[in-house]
Amino acid sequence: MSNRQVGALISIVAIGIAGSIYVLFNLGLLDFTSAEDAKLEVGFGTATLEQRNLLTYTDLDGTLEYGVSGQFISNQSGVLTYIAPDGSILDRGSVLFRLYRSVSDSQQVSAEQQVASANASLTQAELALENLTAPA
Repeated sequence: MSNRQVGALISIVAIGIAGSIYVLFNLGLLDFTSAEDAKLEVGFGTATLEQRNLLTYTDLDGTLEYGVSGQFISNQSGVLTYIAPDGSILDRGSVLFRLYRSVSDSQQVSAEQQVASANASLTQAELALENLTAPA
């Protein structure tokens, strides 16, 4: 036999052995996993995904009663100026409560400065009027 024929025979035998191992492995007759791997069980499940904003909310249907306590959280702070009357039937999108937005410290200081400026302008106008109405 020539070297070429020996090489071809070795290739055919190697391909046959590899094919047999592949078939036996797929049939589950050969197991190359260790004992630790065999203990691992992976469970797969399905879940429904929804795309929403990051606000937390709860859909409620029914009649608003003040006797039943519930927690409603607003994403703003402020003074409560309105709450739906007792026994109101609220449709989806109805106003449950209203908040008057609270004023920050910087806005408070700015408003005080505007009031002081307006008082100074008023005082100047009163002096100008007094000078105009005074006898010569």
